[in-house]
Amino acid sequence: MASVKVSIQDFSHAEILKACRSNKGNIAAAARDLGLPRGNLWHFVKKEGILNHIRSEFGESCTTNSSRKAVSNKVREKLEVKPTGDNLSIDYLGTQIQTEEELLAHAGIDMELYEIDRVVVNNWEVAGTKKNKETDDSLWKTGLRQIKISLKRKKDERIAVERLITALEENAPVVQKINYKKPKSVKTKRALELSIMDPHYGMMAYRGESDHDYNLEECEKLCMWSIDTLIERAAVYGHFDEIIFPFGNDFLHHDNLTHTTTRGTLQPEGLPYHHVYERAIQLAITMIERMAEIAPVKIIQVAGNHDQVSAFTLGHVLKAYYRNDPNVDVDVSPSPYKFYKFGTNLLGFDHGHHVRPARLAALMAHECKDVWAETTFREWHLGDQHRKGSSKPITMEEQGVSVEYLPALTPPNAWHRLKAFNWQQRGAMGFVWDYVEGPLARVQVNLNSYTGKPTGK
Repeated sequence: MASVKVSIQDFSHAEILKACRSNKGNIAAAARDLGLPRGNLWHFVKKEGILNHIRSEFGESCTTNSSRKAVSNKVREKLEVKPTGDNLSIDYLGTQIQTEEELLAHAGIDMELYEIDRVVVNNWEVAGTKKNKETDDSLWKTGLRQIKISLKRKKDERIAVERLITALEENAPVVQKINYKKPKSVKTKRALELSIMDPHYGMMAYRGESDHDYNLEECEKLCMWSIDTLIERAAVYGHFDEIIFPFGNDFLHHDNLTHTTTRGTLQPEGLPYHHVYERAIQLAITMIERMAEIAPVKIIQVAGNHDQVSAFTLGHVLKAYYRNDPNVDVDVSPSPYKFYKFGTNLLGFDHGHHVRPARLAALMAHECKDVWAETTFREWHLGDQHRKGSSKPITMEEQGVSVEYLPALTPPNAWHRLKAFNWQQRGAMGFVWDYVEGPLARVQVNLNSYTGKPTGK
């Protein structure tokens, strides 16, 4: 009696899952029990999502051990995936898989959950002899490749942000280019830089233990009032061709669910991180849309020391949100030092915690050697110190570069007052840049005496 061939379509999902479970996740053994080719079963469980169920019960290694004959029939393919805590290591040896992308796909790794930490690739040749009926023994030779990949599991908040970014990219609003009317009498280009340093959104301060009350609502009000007031005070200098917005600079007070900074310093005060992050997105959008009413906006992401990861992801959220908006451009390049050329002006932005001010002039000259000779006026604007003033040493200005710390928006909290860091003048600053003449003016809002309703509006 002839045997009847079976196919994968002859079995239900439940039957296939049962066979895999009964063999403790061994795909090859399950294929033998079902009378199916191992490769067909392997492809099916990956495609239909059954593999995830198997791995959740039996781990990664039991489903991915493979030993297939190579083309030469002398070299055997070896693939092993080993879980180590929340991380994975993949070790492949064979001739058929050539790239890390192919290996990750073959191993069935969900790259939404993991990120590559390290990749090592080695290549060499192996050879041997084989019998030939017509001639003497002949030599066979083939290339052998070893690929080792170390994977780190992404943190839950990062996964959530990446999915948010994808959703925003797919549903980003389409905005028409605004026709900003420029007076015929204006012959030169001008830009307005709006520097809102150290908002520390999510920080809580209470009058008594601090000098002022500070919460989400207060920070939102101060950010918008600062933007409106700076624009109003700069309006006397006429039409602006663009707005430069260095965004970040400790925009958020916490960097994670455990209420710590990026380096792990506990910031005990504050609201749940998810709540703060969602409101921070809306606050940033509201600020940017106000600026976009005046001129095209150039957003330059500047990482702080409190929220390096959160600021990075928030920058990408904004870039995704404004991907279809010709009036807003977002720079999310990973460099901690950011530069922007506007005519004869070369602007450098850093939060101020990375490097000594004395080295910033040379750093700008090195990083911007292609445009250095095209500019005359060069400045660095820093935050972090929660104070306004020129950097030391002053000799940096002799190298053609001015470095200045800008005031902070946030008031001192209980820790600042305990350490006697509560005398700084609070505020925000704007700079008017002429395309040819260079720095034209600066405007400032002062918040040190703010008690509920800012003065000066």
